[in-house]
Amino acid sequence: MVLCSKSNVTFDMLVTNNFVCRNKSILITGGTGSFGRSFVSKLLEKNNKIKRLVIFSRDEFKQFELQKEFNMEKYPFLRFFVG
Repeated sequence: MVLCSKSNVTFDMLVTNNFVCRNKSILITGGTGSFGRSFVSKLLEKNNKIKRLVIFSRDEFKQFELQKEFNMEKYPFLRFFVG
């Protein structure tokens, strides 16, 4: 699956390659859904050089649960927004 058509960044490249994510800000819409949650988990597992990871969702309770799962002390670059 190609995520960014201009640079042909694939899911595997984004998840497994620190170089692609290094010093980048990433916005994930629907971040508390099944795909979003899995995607966030994989990104945080494989990449520790992300500048900012913004998780946007409509479900405040699911965001609360995700914040408990991914501690802000361990991942200070995480941001959560409800919309």
